[in-house]
Amino acid sequence: MPSAANLIARRMSPEAADAVRAVGRAAERAGVRPYLVGGSVRDLFAAERGASSPDIDIALEGADAAAFARIAAQIGGRVSRRSQFVTAKLDLSGLSIDLAMTRAERYPASGGLPQVRPAPLAEDLARRDFSVNAMAISLSAADFGEIADPCGGLPDLRQSKLRALHARSFQDDATRIIRAARYSARLSLEPTAETRRWLTESAPFIPTISPARIRAELERLFLEGESAARAMSRLDEWGALAAMHPALSPHDRAAWTRFSERAGETPRDAQIPIAYAIIGAPLSDAQIAGIAARLRPASRSARALSDAAALTRRLADALRYAQVKNIPASRLVAILDRFDDRAAIGASLAAPDSNLRARLTACIQARAADRPHLNGDDLIALGIPPGPAIGEILTRLRAARLDGETANPEDERRLARKLIARRNDV
Repeated sequence: MPSAANLIARRMSPEAADAVRAVGRAAERAGVRPYLVGGSVRDLFAAERGASSPDIDIALEGADAAAFARIAAQIGGRVSRRSQFVTAKLDLSGLSIDLAMTRAERYPASGGLPQVRPAPLAEDLARRDFSVNAMAISLSAADFGEIADPCGGLPDLRQSKLRALHARSFQDDATRIIRAARYSARLSLEPTAETRRWLTESAPFIPTISPARIRAELERLFLEGESAARAMSRLDEWGALAAMHPALSPHDRAAWTRFSERAGETPRDAQIPIAYAIIGAPLSDAQIAGIAARLRPASRSARALSDAAALTRRLADALRYAQVKNIPASRLVAILDRFDDRAAIGASLAAPDSNLRARLTACIQARAADRPHLNGDDLIALGIPPGPAIGEILTRLRAARLDGETANPEDERRLARKLIARRNDV
């Protein structure tokens, strides 16, 4: 096998490359063999496809939990988040590095956690989900950069293949189905015929997975940016969305395409709630309750899920009485004001009518920016006493600005004087 030392130097950040070398030296002094593994290796070879793993995964052959502390002590790091699978998180100079004992696994029941035991590197790689994730790079001084690829991951990656390593892989852990969708969409990998068959046959095992694990994997998919739409389509194609909840299938392919297209301009912390809003927009309250019970999203996402449906219904009511072009902007903004921006954005992405989407997008932007030029003090100076009337007139001034009736402070003063006069005449 060729050496990947130059890939570590060229395709990792200088800080990450230095950290990997430091952990490798410390591991050898602690009496264990260190390897860069998993997604970290896959993405070094897939960098030309746009892959960039944020994780550094290091497997330690011959390690136990005490070895993690010895390694950290040598390089000034801190170990946290240990698990029963003899894994830990190493915090080093602002980087987070995943450490794990090389191990073999056995699943006593579908969807449950595995039983593990120490094992050599070859067994550790063989128990992984896909061949492209079953490669390792030695971090030992004597053979630094040497590649171990017993499962043929590198040829599969070069031939754009996604190949599962075991017939029961997706039955043992059905979250791998969601990971298959993410990897295949992000890296443009096509499942082999056998893997595709296993994927579709194993979709009914998704309910064996806890809500927390399904939700975590699905939300990682929502953060896939430009490839999220393709990943959702693959989950639907394999029957996985329907297995999560029948209301998730068929998914709205067009809405998810729009979601992916604007992912680059959407703040990362907003992407997950917006994704839930797209899901919720066309659904009934009963369907939303079922999805919420299955996935148990965080409060902000749960609110986006339900609010998008309520907003969609409110918009449908408004459209019964007027065409999209005839609804004043102030009326649309008044409807949007009742809902969080994330729910509004998701509902707009899911709206089937392009004219409605365009108007909603404009109104979402306008409701934050188009405030009246005048404020409460200005109205008091015009003769309105402090009280509820101030808020009522400001609301009317805002509507006038949204609808193009006013363009500057003087227009608003004229309108305010008219409104004040009408109130005084009553």
